[in-house]
Amino acid sequence: MGVRNLVIIALAFAYLGLSLNALVFQSFQIFLVFSLILLFATFLVIKEEVKERDMEENFCKFFRDFYDNVAAGMDLATALKKCKHGNYGYLGKEVRKMVNAVEWGVPLPKAFSNFLKEIKGELVKKIGNLIVEICKFGGNVGEALKTIDKSLIDIEMIKKEKYSRLSLYAWIIVAVYLIFLGIIYAVVFHFPMFFPGSLYLPYFRFMLVFEAFLCGFVMGKIVEGSYFRGLKYVSLLLFLSAGFIQLWLTT
Repeated sequence: MGVRNLVIIALAFAYLGLSLNALVFQSFQIFLVFSLILLFATFLVIKEEVKERDMEENFCKFFRDFYDNVAAGMDLATALKKCKHGNYGYLGKEVRKMVNAVEWGVPLPKAFSNFLKEIKGELVKKIGNLIVEICKFGGNVGEALKTIDKSLIDIEMIKKEKYSRLSLYAWIIVAVYLIFLGIIYAVVFHFPMFFPGSLYLPYFRFMLVFEAFLCGFVMGKIVEGSYFRGLKYVSLLLFLSAGFIQLWLTT
């Protein structure tokens, strides 16, 4: 799972406990400061995820160059060496290490297996393992690589279409949450005769915190297919909640 991810989980649970404490004892300054810490820690995880996504996208580019070299008539080792100085973002360093290992006499399947250990991404590992098997057993290498290349193109198209569609729902959830904040503001400041502040403010604060948790996790599941990845959305919405509570829902 990774140290950064574990830190985020620990901070999220600590934040939930602290937010409940803040709501009960109204220690909102600590609540706001801790929300900043959680937001910063989440930024580290987002940075790691950006790196992982960059590796996955550049792996497709690397594989396409590798396949083109094989299709041009090169053997596998030579085709790989031709990719040594390609522009592959975060993946470039690992590609160069793999090529250097092959140049020093490490068998191609072994070098590719070591390469896969150093990179992240489920898709990368699946495609990489197929390439390792092709390198080991040979056969019609060009046709096998062509099939993988076609599959990668299809997968890229599906992922882009899926993300473009589902990201719209994420923005809808954020909009709903902001509307929810607006409704609470209107209720507290424009209808005090129906909702006396001293009586209803604690309930509004609880609603904001738990709504942030629920919306954030739903966004993670819808957009990225993982409740865990929803923690970054949770941290953002909780930060908005902390600021809103500090400005307008204190007594």
